[in-house]
Amino acid sequence: MRTVDWSEALSLAAKRISEILKSSGGESFAAVTADLLTTEEAYAYGTLFRSVLGSDSVASLQAAGYRRIVAQINTALSARWKIASMKDFTDADILLVLGGGAAEFHPVLKPTINRYLKTDGKELIVLSSWPDYLFERATLPMAVAPGLLDDFLTDLREAPFRAG
Repeated sequence: MRTVDWSEALSLAAKRISEILKSSGGESFAAVTADLLTTEEAYAYGTLFRSVLGSDSVASLQAAGYRRIVAQINTALSARWKIASMKDFTDADILLVLGGGAAEFHPVLKPTINRYLKTDGKELIVLSSWPDYLFERATLPMAVAPGLLDDFLTDLREAPFRAG
């Protein structure tokens, strides 16, 4: 590995993308974004992948992850759960964060959780495939191999315990 200037890095990236397009086509590319993109950035990103590269595989990791987790919770708990309010959040004794990057992708979350943890008796459990800021702060950090979070949540749902 060596350090290069921005123009050299862009030139190399463009060359490699062109080579892959010629050998494998645009469908070989996929884009994953964070939800922090502005509307204009998301539009430009989508245009690059769909119109320039020819790939329809454009997704938002955070939104998809959130929807996937909500769907699993709906399946497991049906009508026995609700999306928490900020009061619910601050009143909880235990906070469970599923997935990595929550503080990095949602900047308001980091100071909110820092305030939460300053209160006596508060616990933070983080279930993640990669160590991040919250994983390091967690009372109980639990590492799950990349790609296995869904399986872990399914197994947890089927565990022989149930909240009252």
